[in-house]
Amino acid sequence: VGVGAMYGAAPPPQAPINLIPSGTTATTVSLSWTAPAFSETPIVRYNIYKGTICIGSCTTTTYTVTDLDDNSNYSFHVVAKVNDGSTSAASNIVDVATKSEYCES
Repeated sequence: VGVGAMYGAAPPPQAPINLIPSGTTATTVSLSWTAPAFSETPIVRYNIYKGTICIGSCTTTTYTVTDLDDNSNYSFHVVAKVNDGSTSAASNIVDVATKSEYCES
């Protein structure tokens, strides 16, 4: 009998918190967040979502999204993932409006 069967699987990690966008341009935005306060197993990466599509992953608590369309609206959230494949609930969702490529505000 495996350890997981004897003791039950570890609970999934808590969700990342305080997702914040910054440095928005016509085609990029930087995202940063705070790691979950507790996880029984170490977090191995964070998956970054634009809407419902995973657009990348990283091992730090910052990520720069590139190749966005200018003057457009996007929603982002982050999910933590641990070694056994378990994932957290989604972080808070942030809405971002990219700037116009041609006009300064």
